[in-house]
Amino acid sequence: MAVVARSSPEVEETARELTAAGGRALALVGDVVERAQMEEVVARVERELGPIDLLINNAGVSGPPGAFWEADPDDFWRVVEVNLRGASLCSRLVLAGMVARGRGRIINIGSDVAARPTHRNIGYAVAKAALLRLTDCLAQAARPQGVSVFALSPGMVHTRMTEHTWQSGQWPAEAWAEPEVAARAVVLLASGRGDGLTGRYVHAVRDDLEALITRAEQIEQDDLYALRLRF
Repeated sequence: MAVVARSSPEVEETARELTAAGGRALALVGDVVERAQMEEVVARVERELGPIDLLINNAGVSGPPGAFWEADPDDFWRVVEVNLRGASLCSRLVLAGMVARGRGRIINIGSDVAARPTHRNIGYAVAKAALLRLTDCLAQAARPQGVSVFALSPGMVHTRMTEHTWQSGQWPAEAWAEPEVAARAVVLLASGRGDGLTGRYVHAVRDDLEALITRAEQIEQDDLYALRLRF
């Protein structure tokens, strides 16, 4: 497994934990919005670990807490860049290989804020809504080639970003989610058992993924768990 982040100490700590658990981990430093850096990251992963069969787009930043008209436009756009451009760029770099091999899975880390309006943290909401549309578009395009693409909310996992946004009142108070719940959801989707849910947005805490898998045909037929307008 390869782990990528802008901060060397954090990514190395994660790699050490994976290695201690019996896995093989490659720690790499790079910014997901920088094309040249991500091209080098992907090339090195394939060189040292082999073909990439699973991509988890987890990089994200939150926006400034002030009103939209008071915020710096560059700060707003940076939020969109990291959450959307990062995922689209990394997906683009691995999809060609996945399609050629006829297999692969991409998991985009989403958020419920994508599906409802908010007067705070608008850049984050806009980016996550666009990420849902990127997810179902890529899923539709790549499904015939054996590639599945999902959007997954991990719930309110306690991180530096969520702590900041919670304290600043950008998100409503809710119970913290255990990170292991999201990890189990990722493993399930990565296993291939959830491929019938490709293109869908699911929630690691709220949704029973095993039950959704049994309903996958009906979910697709009714076009559920997706960003849609109803008329």
